[in-house]
Amino acid sequence: MNIYIGLLPADTEKIEIQEIMERYGKVISIALVKKIIEGELVKFAIVDMPIQAEAEFAINKLNHTMFKGKNIQLNKARTNENGRRDEDRIGGRRATDF
Repeated sequence: MNIYIGLLPADTEKIEIQEIMERYGKVISIALVKKIIEGELVKFAIVDMPIQAEAEFAINKLNHTMFKGKNIQLNKARTNENGRRDEDRIGGRRATDF
């Protein structure tokens, strides 16, 4: 199951995300994405966890918790009509909506 982690601090490192998520289960991969939207750096991650129950547990425990001074958001990553994650989405909105 792919998990979207949004509202990450700009200085977030991939290893930090890995350490946090591995507390809740096996992690297959992590994509840490940086985009500049309206002159501001936006950082989010897509974490692939193979066991759905572990992924859902991580979402329930970590959603709206503080990480390095920011209130992060976690949810099941959205996919487009081809079943692939939609990397043009930021926090539930298309990057072009900003």
